[in-house]
Amino acid sequence: LRTQIDAANANIAKTQESADDAVKIARDSRLVSGKLVDSLQLSEDMVLYNYEQPELTASGRAALDKLIDEVKPKLPHVFVEIVGYSDNLSLGSQNRRIALERAESVRRYLHENGGLPLDRMSTISYGDLQPVASNSSFEGRGQNRRVLVRVLK
Repeated sequence: LRTQIDAANANIAKTQESADDAVKIARDSRLVSGKLVDSLQLSEDMVLYNYEQPELTASGRAALDKLIDEVKPKLPHVFVEIVGYSDNLSLGSQNRRIALERAESVRRYLHENGGLPLDRMSTISYGDLQPVASNSSFEGRGQNRRVLVRVLK
């Protein structure tokens, strides 16, 4: 009987946790309507993403610091979407991986240095699927290695 009671209590706790998560998601979804209020593109001229490198440079960190100053007062009524892109020099899966690593490096910076909550940010990688320039030149590939940060209200 004790085992059955313990199992039932564990089930109740698990169900309560799921219900709490659903309530939080519903509450948070009311806070954000999806309207774009700000955006920042970190590209080669600002961040100097080299081939298969996800690290931020000083100029990229400075740009993110300015964004943090604008976003923090608007919390929790904004959501930050971080999208990573790459050139097409590697295989598709490697391009998606490095683009995601670039987006994650931005997310990590916004959280660790700006205090933005992780649950108010998401990352996604499009790899080489949405180029803004031709991948046939060095300059074009550099333009395609970028991260787009969108602030939604």
